[in-house]
This record gives sequence, structure tokens and C-alpha cells, in this order.
Amino acid sequence: MSLGSLSERQLASVVPGAPVSLYSNAGHSPFWEDARRFNRELAAFAARCW
Repeated sequence: MSLGSLSERQLASVVPGAPVSLYSNAGHSPFWEDARRFNRELAAFAARCW
């Protein structure tokens, strides 16, 4: 869990429907470090938006 996870959850709690996705052992590039998961979550998010 990242040090900023509390802030991320607090922000998501005031934005209706906001998802929070934490990547263990990932630096600043989860799209690179866990591309399969990131792309799956991004596709699901995009499908909900359109």
C-alpha cells in the first residue's frame, strides 16, 4: 500500500462512483509495471464512462 493511499481513499469518498485502485510494489508507472491489470481496469472504467 502506498503512503498516499489514505488521501486517495478520502478523495474517492467525496466523488460519487470514484474507483480507487492500489498497486503494491509499483512506483510511478503502474501502466508499465503491471500493464495487464492497468489495461483491464482502464478498459472497464472507459466502458462505464461511454
